Amino acid sequence: MELEKLFVKSYKRVCINPSEEQISSRLEGINAAKEAYSNAEKIAELLKIYYKLVLSKEKKDEFVECFYSIDRTFDEQNEEEICILAGCVLATILQEDEEISIAYSIKVLDEFFDSPIKELSDMANKAIIEQTKESEPLSKFTLDNLKNGLEKELVEEGSFSSTAPDNIAESLKKIRTNFTKIVNYSNSLREENCKCQEKIQVLSWIVGEWSNLFKKPLFEVKDVEGAMVLGVELADLVDAPGPLSAEAFLCKMITKCEKTVEEITLTDLIDYQTEEIRRTIIEKYGENLIEKIYQFYLR
Repeated sequence: MELEKLFVKSYKRVCINPSEEQISSRLEGINAAKEAYSNAEKIAELLKIYYKLVLSKEKKDEFVECFYSIDRTFDEQNEEEICILAGCVLATILQEDEEISIAYSIKVLDEFFDSPIKELSDMANKAIIEQTKESEPLSKFTLDNLKNGLEKELVEEGSFSSTAPDNIAESLKKIRTNFTKIVNYSNSLREENCKCQEKIQVLSWIVGEWSNLFKKPLFEVKDVEGAMVLGVELADLVDAPGPLSAEAFLCKMITKCEKTVEEITLTDLIDYQTEEIRRTIIEKYGENLIEKIYQFYLR
């Protein structure tokens, strides 16, 4: 209902005293356009029409057809009307589909181009604020409480009260917001748990001073070939390089490399490894990933 009011108010700016039939056909066209402009590429075309940016005639005609196919009296040359209709389609998608990318696009483009529908910019502000509320940091996680005694407000003498529809709508909105917050909170916890698990693995590797590939303490690993294997081992423990893992790896690698001054080829490096280590590497990483040097692993 609010979107319909927005359309009528905006439409009267470009069409004085429109008939009920005309308003009805335009609303039908807006709904048709909403279905046709559901992906990012099409939404970009809508934004260009709304802000009167350069767009090919073919693309513009596609939008006009959404209205012309319903009302053959539609004026294809009325740029102002087409602009307002594009804005109303954007408003419908923004509110009904919660397409937040539209909100951000509008706020950026508003800085450089005139926005014919001020209410659309306000809707964009509201959508961004609501999304921010639903993505609160873990330290500020809160849920919206429903009214105390809500049930009594909804029902009076066995039937819905006059304020019941508004109370139900408000409660459903809070429930939906809370659900989104909980999902986001759960995803954030999962990400934090993954990071903690990674840190624990790296710390265990550092403190334990044990190489699973060499099957011996790290202090017994000597020279550059050891550093390379340690690098592979550490890489298995981290998904994204960070200060903790990077510092640990550099310290270990520098320690193992400091006694070597001569250059070493990859072939020699592989030849230095024991047969057990070669087999372990092949079993763990597969032959396909190292087929170019596989011939040197086992002889």
